[in-house]
Amino acid sequence: MNSRTNLTNIYIQLRNKLENYYVILDYPPTYLQKIIGNEKIIFVCKKERSLKSSNEFTPRQGSAIKKEVDLDLTGSPLKDDCEVERIDLVPNLPNQPLTKWCFEEELFRGISVNVARSILCDFDLQNLMLESNGQMWILCNGSDKGKTIFLNMIFDKGANAAAGIGKFLGVTPCSSLNASELIKEHRRLTMKLNANDVECSIENYFYVNSNIVLRTSCSSMNSLQLNSFNNCEVKMFQTCSLKEANIDTIDFLNQLRILSMIKNDILQFREQDEGDIKEAIYSCGRGIDLNDLERKILEAFTEFNTPLDESDLDSSDIEGIVQHSKHRISTDLTDTLWDVLKCCSSYKDLKLAFKLVFQCSVKCNIVNIPTNNNRLAEIIREVSQGRLAKPCLSGSEPLELLLEIGLEKLFKDYKDIFSKCNLPAGMVGKFYEDGPIEQEIVSSVSRKSVYVAPKADNMKRKTLLRGGFEDRRDSDFGVFRNSKFNEADVNTKLSKLLQIHLCLEHLIITQINLNVKSVYEEIFVQLIAKPLRSFDSLINDSSDTIECSISINEVINHIENKEPNERKITLKSTGKISEIQSTWLYSKESVFPPETFENISTDDKEFTKEDIYFTWNYTNTKARRF
Repeated sequence: MNSRTNLTNIYIQLRNKLENYYVILDYPPTYLQKIIGNEKIIFVCKKERSLKSSNEFTPRQGSAIKKEVDLDLTGSPLKDDCEVERIDLVPNLPNQPLTKWCFEEELFRGISVNVARSILCDFDLQNLMLESNGQMWILCNGSDKGKTIFLNMIFDKGANAAAGIGKFLGVTPCSSLNASELIKEHRRLTMKLNANDVECSIENYFYVNSNIVLRTSCSSMNSLQLNSFNNCEVKMFQTCSLKEANIDTIDFLNQLRILSMIKNDILQFREQDEGDIKEAIYSCGRGIDLNDLERKILEAFTEFNTPLDESDLDSSDIEGIVQHSKHRISTDLTDTLWDVLKCCSSYKDLKLAFKLVFQCSVKCNIVNIPTNNNRLAEIIREVSQGRLAKPCLSGSEPLELLLEIGLEKLFKDYKDIFSKCNLPAGMVGKFYEDGPIEQEIVSSVSRKSVYVAPKADNMKRKTLLRGGFEDRRDSDFGVFRNSKFNEADVNTKLSKLLQIHLCLEHLIITQINLNVKSVYEEIFVQLIAKPLRSFDSLINDSSDTIECSISINEVINHIENKEPNERKITLKSTGKISEIQSTWLYSKESVFPPETFENISTDDKEFTKEDIYFTWNYTNTKARRF
């Protein structure tokens, strides 16, 4: 029986015994993550059943805000009518994280310290602990003299368990923090260990803004420098949300949304019953005059496109390169047609537009022979050379062709951006085209001429949206298809393009806030290497987080002479039979929701004229294994 199963057994036994308390086996609350990390624990507390979140932004209602509309435009230019209360309506202030805790954590309440001790001393529970690996944490209410807020037990199969206690220490002025006093306090706890050395480590967290946190960490023996950056390691933690896309990248993100909508229109047509098939719909065009549509299609076939001058582009200016790429002039015919055809206001107009495309393929002297690897480019080449009759599109085929050229055009845009940034654009291509997608491109090559196509018994048009195509792909290999839609491949391509876009968003955030060029490639490689997620889950996710190492010299201006927003100081002493570790956690904003503890206020600042830290301490004692 593995340790995970044993931990589950402890959880089940506690659930049965503690019917009046809330017991979970899950990842730790946010305020314990700096102590525990990201491993599942058993967590015990009481839970409030109904409560409105205090972590949600609620506009302040003051008398200065006028509820009625005032149309009086007269007044003195010297009179200050500024409504000061409106300044407070900005929810995301600089140097503050987006959220401090999740809503469920606001429902957690501490239990009595005596009850918590009795839970940990339960005989049956102790027996189960001997065969388990893991941790159990109990949230206390802080009603005792020492203001205990946590008791915990760490199970280590085959060894004695370790016990820990967390205490709330109140509010500490930043200026009064003294490293030598902390070491003295730790030595008092470890007098019986006969341990001469104290392992010291410190982590400082600086909030650059709501998206970026810089963590400096260093360690030493028997001494601790609170504000020294010598020999320290720096890590950047950065979050990015596609719901707050950069203004320069929003056009590319909107194109991704359009492509997703086209895919949904195709699937909607595909799901119709065969006996009641209605005309397909195109739901995402903004509309274009038919005369303009005809003119732009003709220009795409007959006029040369001259690329923009790129001599002034700075490869390190990602934001400038993105702005330039928004107006990039496409040199391939199908890329140009994507920019035109996506504007059609309806399926009827889209079908007419493709008819014009095929007419131009026959009648025009094409100056931009398409070179892209998509079915529309193939059709135009074959029709223009007289090897294929003009297709007559039906069903979802116009949507399928439009979707395919849009995917290829957007991929080329991203690849062009990364190439100009001197980032390994080849990795983008490999990421986008590897695996099943590449195999599908190879296996979908078909014969060009309709004159050699075998006659089918059923003359009904077959496309990839018609039932049975996948099962009969080999037998129909000689038939020229007007389109080659495959739902699984399209979903994969959309997900990969969105992940590439997310990488671009991260890079722009880093450039704007830190301008540290040395980490661009590390961010790029890390995000490209992430496991692929579905399009819907990625675009609806609240945030994406990355972390990477940075040289202290490149970010010293952002942290020097500034008090960290958070500190974590850890002191550890090891004796012959046991070790004791003391951890102090400091935060300028309380990490606990305001109603968590009955007898402790975590949001009352006693010092208003200087920076303060909310402080709590965690000490655990662990027996050494021999």
